[in-house]
Amino acid sequence: MATGQLPATKPLEIGLIPVQSGTKTPFFCVYGNGRVLAQYLDPDQPVYWFWSSHHCELHQLSHSASIEEIAAFYLKEIKRIQPEGPYLIGGFCVGASIAYEIAQQLKRENQQVPLLTLIDPWRPGPVPLSVKVIRELNKTSQIDGYLKKISYLSNKATTLSRRAISRFLKKFGYHKILGKQTSPKPSSVYVHPTATKALVYYQPQPYKDPVLLFWPGQREIIHMRKKQLDPPAHWIKLLTGDIKTFSIPEAGHEQLFDELNAQDIARQLNKHLRDYHVIAV
Repeated sequence: MATGQLPATKPLEIGLIPVQSGTKTPFFCVYGNGRVLAQYLDPDQPVYWFWSSHHCELHQLSHSASIEEIAAFYLKEIKRIQPEGPYLIGGFCVGASIAYEIAQQLKRENQQVPLLTLIDPWRPGPVPLSVKVIRELNKTSQIDGYLKKISYLSNKATTLSRRAISRFLKKFGYHKILGKQTSPKPSSVYVHPTATKALVYYQPQPYKDPVLLFWPGQREIIHMRKKQLDPPAHWIKLLTGDIKTFSIPEAGHEQLFDELNAQDIARQLNKHLRDYHVIAV
C-alpha cells in the first residue's frame, strides 16, 4: 500500500480524475490505478478515478474522518458527475472499503448499484499483530541486501515484537527469501493515509447485491506454503448476494496494477460492464 507519483499532466487539486469519456454509465474507481484499467476497457466506457488527498489538504475533509464520512464526501463528488443511478462503483484495498460504503449509502437512498467491484479489499477493524508482521516481512522484498533486510526488521521489532517476527521467520522459512537480491519497484497506486487510519474503526454491514471480487493469487509471505489464497471469511460473510471471485494468479497485493495483472482485471471487469449495459438497454 504505497504512495504513487501523480502524473505531471494532472494538478494536485484534482481528486476525482476523469480518465476516459464515453456515452455509457460511468465507472467510478476509488484508488488503485484507474488510468491503467481504462486502457483495457471499452473506449466508450467513462471512467472516473479518485486519486489525490487534496480534500484533507484543503480542509474539505477532516484528517480524523471516518470511512462513512469519506464515503459520503466522495459520493457528493460522484453525484456532481452522475446525479442519479444506476451506479457502477469499484475500489482497491482501502479504496474497496470506501467503495463498499458508498454502495451501502446509495442503497439506503434506494439507488441502484448493479455492480460493485472490490479489488483485494483490505480487512476492516483493528489490524492483528500477525498481519502487521506479514506486512513488514513482505516489505523486505523491496530492500536490496541481506544485512539491510535484517536491519529493517530489527528496527521494526521493537513495535511488532521480536518474538512474533522470530516465530514467523521460522514458520514460513522466510530466511530463504531474505537472502534474495531484489530491486525496489515503485508502486503504481495511491492509498489515502486518512482512509487507512479510518479503516481500523470501520464496521461494515452485510451487502446482498452483486459483487465482483478480485483477489491476488499469492502472498509473498505464504508463497512457499500455499500458492493460491482464498478470500478471507470476514468478507465472504459480509457479501451475502451473488459473488463472482477472480484470482490473479501471479500477483501479490502490490502487483495487482502492474500492466499484465491490471489487464486481467480489466478484461473481467469489461465483460461484466458490457453485460450490464446490454441488460440496461
